[in-house]
Amino acid sequence: MSKAQKARDIVERFPHLSKKKLGELLFKENSLLFKDAEEARMHVRAVTGAKGKQTVIQTDKYIGVLPDGEKNDFSPFVLKGKRIGIINDLHIPYHDLQAIQIALTELKRLGIDTLLLNGDIIDCYQLSRWEKDPNKRSFQHEIKMLNDFLDDIKKYFNGVEIIYKLANHEERYEKFLLQKAPELFDLEILSWKSLIGDRVPIVKNKRPIKAGKLNILHGHEFGESIFSPVNAARGLYLKSKTSTAAGHSHVTSEHIERDLNDSITGCWSIGCLSDLHPDYRPVNKWNHGFAFVMVDNDGDFEMHNYKIINGKIR
Repeated sequence: MSKAQKARDIVERFPHLSKKKLGELLFKENSLLFKDAEEARMHVRAVTGAKGKQTVIQTDKYIGVLPDGEKNDFSPFVLKGKRIGIINDLHIPYHDLQAIQIALTELKRLGIDTLLLNGDIIDCYQLSRWEKDPNKRSFQHEIKMLNDFLDDIKKYFNGVEIIYKLANHEERYEKFLLQKAPELFDLEILSWKSLIGDRVPIVKNKRPIKAGKLNILHGHEFGESIFSPVNAARGLYLKSKTSTAAGHSHVTSEHIERDLNDSITGCWSIGCLSDLHPDYRPVNKWNHGFAFVMVDNDGDFEMHNYKIINGKIR
């Protein structure tokens, strides 16, 4: 079968995938036929007639025509609430129940109207690329525990909007499918929406979130390098250069800077609600924590970044 025929075949099998994903799958299945994923993508574009809008480029030496490039939608998910609770890094079933109870009790007392589950709510341990203990919980068991947790907090926060942001541990599931069964990757029945049903809205992995003028990430979007400094919030500032809150580092920290025009930028890393001494890293500098954000009508915000130490909120 020729390259063009291979490209037509994969387009017919996965009509809803982007051309970039189709190229990656085409190359994965035919690595001896194509030089790389980019060559495979170009054949996908050729068989689908994707020439795009024509843009004329003019310089002193060259006049040429290029199609528009494929762009990823990076528009943020905007939270509508004004009193927002943020929890992240529970790593169910390797969570800390007492820390979760303390955080949720306080957020309910504060009268939140929105609860953001800001990634790594589930661990996906058995789908990890690391060496795994076969005696640990199965992925099926983790999903059941996750759904039980979602049902519980929906009852506890009756009337509060709950948003679930996927992050790097949820991404383990998507990567597992892409590596082990790429032919099944786009099946709706295997999507995260299908796994948790209609319990809560889902924000896709790596999509930014806005709460007024505050940007919210899980924290893995910039890679591990932002957490190399002693202060994880400062590392976040060096990458984002704008007011941002994130989890992922499992530590509570704050970094505030004022520029020459007296403009203030703040960055915050939010603590975790997981076990502080997991098998894979029993010695660490993590702490339990959560956050509460108040947003006014102009988008200005007030950030409260809480630590939980010895069962008490600090």
